[in-house]
Amino acid sequence: MLLAIAYCLLWIILLLRMKRSPQRPLLAWAAGMTMAWGLAAFLFVAPMDQRLGYAGVAASLQPKLPALGCVAGRDIDDGARAMLDYYIGLQTLSDNSAHPRSCHWLLTEDPGDSATPPTLSGWHAVWSDSRMGNRAERFTLYHRIN
Repeated sequence: MLLAIAYCLLWIILLLRMKRSPQRPLLAWAAGMTMAWGLAAFLFVAPMDQRLGYAGVAASLQPKLPALGCVAGRDIDDGARAMLDYYIGLQTLSDNSAHPRSCHWLLTEDPGDSATPPTLSGWHAVWSDSRMGNRAERFTLYHRIN
């Protein structure tokens, strides 16, 4: 918030110090547009990132992950897979991999805003969560029932 206030004050100082010339309206418009974009960045990028980012999902998933062993992934978007690797170092084996059947853990990304995770035969849902700003995707961690 302090950066946004400082940005506005600098913009006002720039307008007050600008000399009269034929280019003044163009410079004032360009400075105003720059100030508007700067304010949008200062005030809204952090809340949008918190709302739409994967950091919250990754933080809630990490305690539920096994200490040893692999985690298979099903229908996980490449962007989500990359963000989980970035935030918590989780590298899931895709369905096309040679070894996903030997994994006792399965992470899925399911479309839909259902509050309950879908049931899979032979699997027990351990954890389920979605990003705060995107209720259209839900991540669920399953453990294989022996």
